[in-house]
Amino acid sequence: MRFSQRASNTKQEAEALSGLISRNGWKRILIVTSNYHSRRALFIFDRVLPPDLSLHVSAARDSEFNPSDWWETRTGQKLFLDELLGYAAARWELRSRAAAPGAAILGWNVSRSACLLLNCHLIRIVLTRI
Repeated sequence: MRFSQRASNTKQEAEALSGLISRNGWKRILIVTSNYHSRRALFIFDRVLPPDLSLHVSAARDSEFNPSDWWETRTGQKLFLDELLGYAAARWELRSRAAAPGAAILGWNVSRSACLLLNCHLIRIVLTRI
């Protein structure tokens, strides 16, 4: 599924996606994003999406970032620092929003998914109506 929007960051992506979720009546969502981005994505989506939504984030391997030795490459260091600063900014911007109960980061495998191509990341989402 192609999701057209003009978001410049993950928070704007989550806000835009929130309307799509509401219009379609989806109750569960699985977001698959880069391993280095999964914690921030969970934090943001959990606070922006409707609280009655079952939300899970799955961290996918990224060839540019290895959690075991990210500090040994310039790219790994840059990705880590970008995510650290982005997470700090998200914590500040969303400090007044409560987290929904039950959100979680999952493992690597994803089945039966729909794809949404967003500006910042390719996010694969499993959508169900229950």
